[in-house]
Amino acid sequence: MLVQLAVNEFWAGHGGADAVARPIVAPGYAPQKVLQGVRVRAATANTIVIYVGRVGVTVAGGYPLPAGEELQLYIEDPSTIYVVATPAANSEQVVTIAGDIVGETFTLTLDGQTTAPLAVEAAAAAVEDALEALSNIGVGNVSVSGNAGGPYTVEFIVALAKTDVSLLVGVDGGINEKQTVVVTDGAANDKLILTYSGQSTAELAYNATSAQIATALKLLNNIGDTDVAVTDGDPAGWVVEFIGALAKTDVAAITGVCGKNEKQTVVVTDGAANDKLILTYSGQSTAELAYDATSAQIATALKLLNNIGDNDVAVTDGDPAGWVVEFIGALAKTDVVAITGVCGKNEKQTVVVTGGAANDKLILTYSGQSTGELAYDATSAQIATALKLLNNIGDNDVAVMDGDPAGWVVEFIGALAKTNVVAITGVCGKNEKQTVGIPDTVDIGTFTLTYSGQTTAAIAYNANAAAVQTALEDLSNVEVGDVEVTGGPGPSADWVVEFKGTLAKTDVAAMTGNGTNLVGGSTTVTITETVKGVTESVTIAELVKGNLATVGVTETVKGNLAAVGVTETVKGNLATVTVTETQKGDASFTVTVTKNDVVVGSQYSWIAQ
Repeated sequence: MLVQLAVNEFWAGHGGADAVARPIVAPGYAPQKVLQGVRVRAATANTIVIYVGRVGVTVAGGYPLPAGEELQLYIEDPSTIYVVATPAANSEQVVTIAGDIVGETFTLTLDGQTTAPLAVEAAAAAVEDALEALSNIGVGNVSVSGNAGGPYTVEFIVALAKTDVSLLVGVDGGINEKQTVVVTDGAANDKLILTYSGQSTAELAYNATSAQIATALKLLNNIGDTDVAVTDGDPAGWVVEFIGALAKTDVAAITGVCGKNEKQTVVVTDGAANDKLILTYSGQSTAELAYDATSAQIATALKLLNNIGDNDVAVTDGDPAGWVVEFIGALAKTDVVAITGVCGKNEKQTVVVTGGAANDKLILTYSGQSTGELAYDATSAQIATALKLLNNIGDNDVAVMDGDPAGWVVEFIGALAKTNVVAITGVCGKNEKQTVGIPDTVDIGTFTLTYSGQTTAAIAYNANAAAVQTALEDLSNVEVGDVEVTGGPGPSADWVVEFKGTLAKTDVAAMTGNGTNLVGGSTTVTITETVKGVTESVTIAELVKGNLATVGVTETVKGNLAAVGVTETVKGNLATVTVTETQKGDASFTVTVTKNDVVVGSQYSWIAQ
C-alpha cells in the first residue's frame, strides 16, 4: 500500500527509550505539527524505527497504526525515506471438509510440504499437530480451532505472524471402491463375461487370472489403462479396485455371466433332391428350407422365429455334415430346448374323373374314411373341405389345387407332411334306382323281391319304406347301407330302391317281384329301372411320393449358467477439502516521506518536510 504524506503532516517525538512523545525542535527548524504518541530513534545504518505509543494514530491515506505497532524507515536514496509496516493482522485460513466421508482421511499441503494423513473426524488439535510437523511451519507457529471434523480455522502466529502465508492446499480424502467377483459352480470350458456400465468384456475363462481380468476390463471404453487394479479374492474370485480416474468414486456395480453356450448339431440323413427341411424351436417352425441349405440360410430362417432374436444364434457348418447351431445373445449360457426337424417331400396325389356327366356324384375315400357326395366337377375348395371333414385328416393337413389339365392335386401337409400316405380312392357316377309298385286294387296279402338270385322274406302289401329296406338288407348279397328305400307305403305309392354303399355307382342287376300272395285284382309286381347305375373312371395318380428323411439333432454342448456374484466390499466415496483465506496477512504498506539529512544514531528526531 503506497500512501503519500503531505509536507508538515508528519512530526516525531524524541527518540529516547521512554514512551512519552514530546514535541522537539531540531536546530534550524521551526516547530511543526506534533503527531501525538509517535516517537522515533536511529537504529542501524540507513534505518530509523518509529514506535506508536499508548494510543493509535492514523497516517495520511487513512491507514491505521494501532497502539504498540512498530514501523521501520529505511533510506533508499539521499532524498527519500520509506515507512515499512509489519502486517496489521495474522493470516487466517478456513479448512472445510464435505462429502460422504466417514472413515476417510485427508492431507494439507503448504508450499510443497504435506501433512501425514488426517482422519476427517480429527480434532482441531490433531490438525494443528500435523501442521506444526511441517518443516516450513514449525511448532508454535500455527493455531487451529474448530470442531472435530471441521470447519477448522488455521491462524499463522509467532514466526509466521503478520505474514502473507500461501494458501493451504487440501488433498481430497476418500476411499476407492472395491468389488469382489466370484464365480460359483464354474466348470471346464465355461466362459465369463463381465459388464461395467453397459460395456462388456470379451469371453474369459471362468478361472481366469487377476491379470487377465484386469486386462479385459481395461479394454472397455469406459475404463482406462490405469483405472482398475485386480487382485486375487480370498478365498476365491477377484477383487476389483477402482483407481485412477475412477478413484474415490461410487461406481456402478460390475455384472457378470458365466457358463457355456448351448450348441446343437442338426444333420439330415438320406435327403434327396427337392426334399424340404423344416426346423422347429420351442413351438415355432421355420419356413421350408432346402435339405442341403447353407449355414447362412439356416441362421436366417431361425432368426425369423418369434422366440429367437437377430443376435441369438450363430450357425456354422458341421463336421463332417449338417450344421452347428450355437445359442448366443439373449439365449447365451442357457440350457435351451432341443431343435426338432422334419425333412422330405409332401405327398401329392392327382385325382381325375374321366367321362363324368351331369348329375354324376364323386366320393373320395382316404384310409377307410369317405367323403360325402361331391359334384363330379367340384371346385378345388369343395374337394379340400370334404377331405378335411374326415376324422383322419385335420383342418391343416391337405391343400387342394386345380390339376393340369384336369382334376385336382391333393397335397398332404401339416400332420401328414413329409409322409408316404395311403392312396386316395374314388368312385364317381350315378347310383342305380329301381321303382317297385303293386296295383292300387290290392287290399291284402304279401309279395317278395329277388335280387341277383336272393329272395326276400314276404313283404306286406302296405309296408313302409323302412320295412322294404330291412327285407332287402337281410339278403346275403346286400349289406346294410347298400340300399336306401324311399316312398311307400303301398299299394297307392311306389317304393324307390337306390343302390348305395358297395353297390353305388354300379349298373346292378334288375330286381324281380312275386305277388302271387296279393289279394285284390292283379297280382303283378312291377320293377322299373328309373336311373341306370353308372361308374365313371376315377384315376388316382401319385404325382409326388411322400418321403421322410431323418433329421438328427444332437446336443453337442449343453448350455449352462454358473452363478456370478459381485459384492461391493468397499463403497467408493470422496471427501472434498476446501481451504478459504478469511484474513490475508498484509506483508507491508509503504509511505513516502521527503526528508532532510538524517544522521544515523542521532539523538534528535526529524521532521517531515
